[in-house]
Amino acid sequence: HHSKRIVVRLESAAQTGYFYITEKSPLKKDYKLAFRKYDPLVNARVMFYESPNLVSRRKMMKHKTRQSIRWTGRGIEPLIRQAQVKMDRKGLIPATWMERIQSGQQQQ
Repeated sequence: HHSKRIVVRLESAAQTGYFYITEKSPLKKDYKLAFRKYDPLVNARVMFYESPNLVSRRKMMKHKTRQSIRWTGRGIEPLIRQAQVKMDRKGLIPATWMERIQSGQQQQ
């Protein structure tokens, strides 16, 4: 059973690249959504307009999960480990930083 709602991406009019993902009714498919929402990159409420890019339902769920983790802090450890591994592979984190991060985790 799949939802008939259409997944849309709302992009900031401030052109910061910040976006929200939401759903809309299929009855409104001919109309573009526009909301005034908070953009943390400019620290203000700005207009967000529906972008023509289609978003898959899987991508929406992944985005919502990450949003939930940011808001609640629950389950953030795997994301931190993923980021550390990626940055370590690229050589972006000096060894001293990694030691500080690991010693901070052991103290807690």
